[in-house]
Amino acid sequence: MQRVFTDSFDVGSWLGVRATEFEMPFDAFQQLVGDGLKAEFGANAWVASTKGRDGSIDAWVDRSPAVPLPFPKLGDSFIVECKWHDATAKDPKGNIEQQWRRVAAKLKDQAANGWPGAYAPWKNANGYLYCVSLRFPDQAFRENLRDTIRDFFDTLPIAQRPPIPRDAIHVWDWADLAGWLRGFARLADFWLGLPDGDLFDHASYRRRIGHREADARIGFRGYLLDENLPFVPPAENDESHPGRLFERLCRSENLLLLGEGGIGKTRTAFEVAERAHRAGWRVLHLDPPEGGIDPRALLGELASPGNTLVVVDYVDKIQNFDARYWRHTLLPEVAEHGGRLRLIANARPADSESLLAAIHESGLFASVGLAPNAERRTAVANAIEHKLCPRALALLGAAQVRELCGSRPIIAMFVARELEALADAGQLASGLENAPRPGDLVGWLSRRLAGTELLYRPTGSRWDTALPAPGLCAAVAALAAAPMAETELIQVAAATLTAAGADPANASRCIALLRHAGWLELDAREFIFRTPHDIVCDETLSRLLVAADKTLPWLLSGAVQGRPLGRFALSLGRLHGNRLLDDHQIAQVQCWLETEAAGLGIALTSSRTDVAAYALGAVLDCP
Repeated sequence: MQRVFTDSFDVGSWLGVRATEFEMPFDAFQQLVGDGLKAEFGANAWVASTKGRDGSIDAWVDRSPAVPLPFPKLGDSFIVECKWHDATAKDPKGNIEQQWRRVAAKLKDQAANGWPGAYAPWKNANGYLYCVSLRFPDQAFRENLRDTIRDFFDTLPIAQRPPIPRDAIHVWDWADLAGWLRGFARLADFWLGLPDGDLFDHASYRRRIGHREADARIGFRGYLLDENLPFVPPAENDESHPGRLFERLCRSENLLLLGEGGIGKTRTAFEVAERAHRAGWRVLHLDPPEGGIDPRALLGELASPGNTLVVVDYVDKIQNFDARYWRHTLLPEVAEHGGRLRLIANARPADSESLLAAIHESGLFASVGLAPNAERRTAVANAIEHKLCPRALALLGAAQVRELCGSRPIIAMFVARELEALADAGQLASGLENAPRPGDLVGWLSRRLAGTELLYRPTGSRWDTALPAPGLCAAVAALAAAPMAETELIQVAAATLTAAGADPANASRCIALLRHAGWLELDAREFIFRTPHDIVCDETLSRLLVAADKTLPWLLSGAVQGRPLGRFALSLGRLHGNRLLDDHQIAQVQCWLETEAAGLGIALTSSRTDVAAYALGAVLDCP
């Protein structure tokens, strides 16, 4: 269920992104009230910063026409005062009264000076709201405080008195504020945080993907953020332009972005999410663990008033995503609670035509195709080079860097980061012998492995040798088996090395190298390692399968248990769907499966039921 503001202001126990921005509770209290005012009144609300503050007005609202509920009789221009009090103090009544006396003394001085500088809004204010972070002990105390404040303004000289009617002065305690703030689910996300589950609010998701490792290297999902890699939009009239997509969401459509791997589906959906967030929508990212989701359990979180956008990356890969349930049950139930729920998702048609069929048949989504465009790919590659490898660009020049990076965005990002690492190490100044070949991830991986003595450094063409080295096969097998726990990936690499006649003790070093180079990234929530993008696996695995007759048994030697078997099935299924396997290679895979079927059956019967079911499902879904 969605978290809500409870009966006490306890920012220290809150887990949202905004709650962690403030060290002092009085700063947090003022900014929380300010966030509520901005949610209610938009640009008509002004909130003082608690950093470098001038000590004048906490917040004020200048609104016309009349202010809507829950602010009756406050007028069109009202001042808001926010005072935090320690809930554990011995005399809360006395503390509240003392704090007001301090405020009154300050206001009296400013009134005598003609409300100068930052106090100028008082001259035209026709309402005043005094807020405290505690609950009033009783109604009599509330009325007493309110009347005391009203009396103060009545006693000011007429020439100094703001034009505030007596009945436009009100006091709110935390109970009033919490009741008001509960109407903004987005604020609850920001301040309280979502419960552990499948959904992440947009601010938390931004922080999560922007997290840097100890060596300051950003994960590849961090490049979704415009500050890390500027977005290169398509033409304004292109149906895949984020502006056009957001307009369609506003017209009550749900959208499914379709296109080849690396075309920009995830980035496009994220840009739409950014626009929705800026427009005041509640934006949630659906990112479930491997076990899939129970859509029925999502209703309590999604049933909030206002506009909500759910972003779903690779919807066809999410177990139990029941598109018919979303369309015919979940969306209507959210609407009954006063909400307006929309979805934007993406998928690769070549990977899972059969899995997408049910989603298409449900009528939940309108499909939007993202097609490759040479001009835009060049522009994206240019942005990648300038952002990810500026030193290499200065050393080698734009033409050379472009040739090395190529125009495929994900590949270009890997090569650009490698070029920049070489430039930082001073290995580009003397020539290109250490640089990766244009778009050649396998060649780069070979050199990385050679540098750690897991492979001999290749001479001449990397593909002149009869067989790729065992260390390279072990690394590619691990990439094909991911996502997986580190210990399981080491087992896969060790099995591959053993099958190739190499030392399995090198398996842990192989996985450590992939982690250090950014080929595997830690998912801290599930404690597993993932490739930054499926293209990493697809590119290396398809290149290695050029020698399928001899390397395939090595690569698949680790697939003798349930989870690795399922992973390899999905990886090979992607290659098949993208026509990266020829008939001979397909026959080799089928032959391996038939040969190993009995042993695999024994292994699966000793696996957990869910793991065995996953493996069999993957094999059957990816024929």
